[in-house]
Amino acid sequence: MKEERKMVVTSLFINALVIFAKIFSGLVFGSYTLIVGGYYTLCNFTSDFLGFSSSLVRGRKASKKEPFGYGKLPMYAMSSYGLIIVLVGLFVLIKAFFLKYDYIDLRIILPIMVIVFSLFVFAKILFKKGKDEQSEMLMDITHDTYFDGIISVIGIFFIVLGSFMPIFDLLGVIFVSLLIINKGIKIIVDNILLVKGQNDLNKKIIKAVESSMKECDGIYYSNCNLINVRNYYKAVVEVLVDDEVILSDLIMWEEYVKGKIKSLKFGIKMVDFLIYKNF
Repeated sequence: MKEERKMVVTSLFINALVIFAKIFSGLVFGSYTLIVGGYYTLCNFTSDFLGFSSSLVRGRKASKKEPFGYGKLPMYAMSSYGLIIVLVGLFVLIKAFFLKYDYIDLRIILPIMVIVFSLFVFAKILFKKGKDEQSEMLMDITHDTYFDGIISVIGIFFIVLGSFMPIFDLLGVIFVSLLIINKGIKIIVDNILLVKGQNDLNKKIIKAVESSMKECDGIYYSNCNLINVRNYYKAVVEVLVDDEVILSDLIMWEEYVKGKIKSLKFGIKMVDFLIYKNF
């Protein structure tokens, strides 16, 4: 647990630096896209902080899904937190149409490349530690960090074009603000499912999920749990991963399998993965 908490603290520190670097660089070089990218990282930072601080109080492993404790009340609290993120995203989206956009200074590319490189390297470190510690929270942070890197790479597209046509800076702000809104909605839906849902042992559906697992070197299916909310399901798939598997391959595998599971005619609307080290 000490190693897990050490890595979470390191992640908080790295995210704080990334937030500062994005917002500061965006202000200096005139890119609202990068500034709003800093807000996106801030959303990751706050959810990590909530999970970590509550784990210190409870004396248990950190969890981003239950940062306020256990029971239904924490889920309502997290739903409220998700609503705040949605409102922030909506505010940024509306504000985007009232900002004055100018040509972006292309020297901004250097700090962006440093940020992207740092995010991908740290995601790789987190991935290894998450497997070693069997930590659900570290794996959640790994995914957040990796996707933050991907979003930053996409942001380069809007920023480079924004140096020639400022309208692309507006499009970049819209793109990132929609991602913030989506993140908030996902938090709300996840926690409503936890409040309203019940465990389901439907063997037919579990068997169909198992059959959807694509074979991949070093990635093995372990177990599947279903959460039933009326006629809809959330599947939580446990996966064992070998040491030689790299994060990008795992992410691609997850997205492929997620699509196959959702295409099943059983009303599975959400899929989560629990990643464990294969000993």
